[in-house]
Amino acid sequence: MYRSTSMHCHRIISAGLLSLALMSPYYLAAAHTATDSRGKTAIALRDQTMDEAYQLLAKTDVLESAYVGFTLSRSKNLEALMNMLETEPDARARMQKLFFEGSMSGKMYALIGLQIIDEEEAARLLSVQLESNKAEFIKTYDGCVLNMETVEQALQKIEKGVYRESFQDAWQGNSQHPL
Repeated sequence: MYRSTSMHCHRIISAGLLSLALMSPYYLAAAHTATDSRGKTAIALRDQTMDEAYQLLAKTDVLESAYVGFTLSRSKNLEALMNMLETEPDARARMQKLFFEGSMSGKMYALIGLQIIDEEEAARLLSVQLESNKAEFIKTYDGCVLNMETVEQALQKIEKGVYRESFQDAWQGNSQHPL
């Protein structure tokens, strides 16, 4: 999956450089290098509380893959989600709240989070979500490609575990950098 994305990224270098130039100030202001509990060096959102992580996901208007941007850095939304799952005392309740109160993309992150910690609840809420809003469009960001997908298409990927697996691999450091 990442090989074709990175090849595509190299083909659109001028667009990628523009994206990098536009996004870099945001990421540089919001991030710093840190060593996580597994001893891996990672970009972590600076001083982000669980409420800030929740708000980021609740208000997001894009469903990001594990690695995004021209440089294929770990997604800020991945960081927020995985930090919440690891440190939130009642992560399940927080994911349920995100599902019911979040934007459409926020609901997608809630489903992914629940797949990681409670597959039965994720399956239940996934069936609820599949029944409504199927034709609505959401933005997706996969590698350096910003796209529009129907909610149904995104939910099918979630149901297959595509996001769950890539998020867990990226977070645990099991995946090779996509380049």
